[in-house]
Amino acid sequence: MTSIGGSAFNGCTALTSVVIPFSVTSIARDTFAGCTGLTSALIPESVTSIGDGAFYNCAGLTSIRIPSSVTSIGYDAFFGCTGLVKAEFDSIECLCKIKFGFHGWHANPLFYAHHLYVHGDEVTNLVIPSSITVIGDDTFQGCSSLTSVSIPSSVTAIGDGAFDDCTGLTKAEFASIESLCSIYSTYNGSNPLKLAHHLYIGGSEVTKLVIPSSVTSIGEDNFKGCTGLTSVSIPSSVTSIGRGAFNGCTGLTSVVIPSSVTSIAPETFADCTGLTSVLIPESVTSIGGDAFLHCAGLTSISIPSLVTSIGDGAFQCCTGLVSIVIPSSVTSIGSFAFSNCTSLTSVVIPGSVKKIGEGAFMNCTHAIIYCETVRKPTSWDAYWNEGRLGDQGGTIYWYSETKQTGFWHYVNGVPTLW
Repeated sequence: MTSIGGSAFNGCTALTSVVIPFSVTSIARDTFAGCTGLTSALIPESVTSIGDGAFYNCAGLTSIRIPSSVTSIGYDAFFGCTGLVKAEFDSIECLCKIKFGFHGWHANPLFYAHHLYVHGDEVTNLVIPSSITVIGDDTFQGCSSLTSVSIPSSVTAIGDGAFDDCTGLTKAEFASIESLCSIYSTYNGSNPLKLAHHLYIGGSEVTKLVIPSSVTSIGEDNFKGCTGLTSVSIPSSVTSIGRGAFNGCTGLTSVVIPSSVTSIAPETFADCTGLTSVLIPESVTSIGGDAFLHCAGLTSISIPSLVTSIGDGAFQCCTGLVSIVIPSSVTSIGSFAFSNCTSLTSVVIPGSVKKIGEGAFMNCTHAIIYCETVRKPTSWDAYWNEGRLGDQGGTIYWYSETKQTGFWHYVNGVPTLW
């Protein structure tokens, strides 16, 4: 016998233990699904794949050992195995080579077990071996007992959700800043720094981050959630900063972006609540969506004269922002770009702006909005100033060269009401 057919023991609730023979190479779909009384399952070294829903709702299982031969575990393979407290693998290499099915939190037994074991010993300080180049999707997802992780320079990519829900992490160590910046990580739950919050290099915590001149790009989410950072120095060798690169770095107080950078990606500095100063160079032509979302410490911002677009929610909930100058190069302001900037007192929207999205100035109730057009352009959203649900915006004034009540003009370069 080399295989056990799909649903072969599905719903055998009286089954308490199973020993799969060495001749079997695969456990098919739903083989033991609904075996709620199952407390022990021995998977032999011959098995290379565990099918979708193979142990679905086997709530009686308290531990499972995945042999080194297994290279794939299907969708929902361990869904509902709420009794699991121990997931054992032969090595970290063996775990890293497994491809988990869609929604790996139900394919990976660690999602329920929370505790990772290798050769009978629990792993709390995880050291990724240098033989590993890629940490796959969902590999350590749910392993909340991990307290630290060390990632070698050999790792070039970290998959989606690889460290999601590893809530016990307090330390993420990398071989160097260069190796960290070179790692490709997907957007969702892949960088352990998001949960560890503290970056270590060579055994020492990094609080004052100096990006070396050998680095030309900072990748997506590279330093996301690193609340231990208090300062960052970015060299002119850096030409791009990826999406969410410094998202949630709440300890950062000031940032100088080098003139080699031409765009600020979405969410780059989102949730940097301690940020009080940011210098955007004249080289920047676009500011991405949510780039400075929730940067409540910012009181003013100077947008460079080459910027043509301000993305959706770019400065949303910057509640400390008092003033902002939008240059005449800007043609597009995204939805909710300045919404909930509750301290904003005045802003001039230049005549160059052809498009403004919904709620761009929603809840900016203290702001006087000087529009350089004589009336609302038809290309602006009907609810550009307020929300569709009745949220108030700022007080709007349109431009006029001649004296008219409710309009404004320039006096020595200063917006002045007639």
